[in-house]
Amino acid sequence: VRGPVGKQAFAQLSILLCHKFKCIRKATAVRVYEAFTLYGEDMELSEENLASILTELNETDWEQTVAVIRPTRNHLCQLMGVPAPVPKRIATAT
Repeated sequence: VRGPVGKQAFAQLSILLCHKFKCIRKATAVRVYEAFTLYGEDMELSEENLASILTELNETDWEQTVAVIRPTRNHLCQLMGVPAPVPKRIATAT
């Protein structure tokens, strides 16, 4: 989907790329890769950025710890032109 809807959808999916469960991270990466393979040309992306996104989605081991894969996820967001998600702080009782 072109325009802001496609970017917003990717922004939401990028949250799942750093989910605490490995299986969700991996499944999300596979589905996003498939979507970009099929519909990437319809997105408002340069060919270089699309190729970089596909390469990173495919070559990243999404079963690593979140601390290791977060920079990759943030780079994907940068290539897509969306802000990288920021973890919420948990309120502590004092």
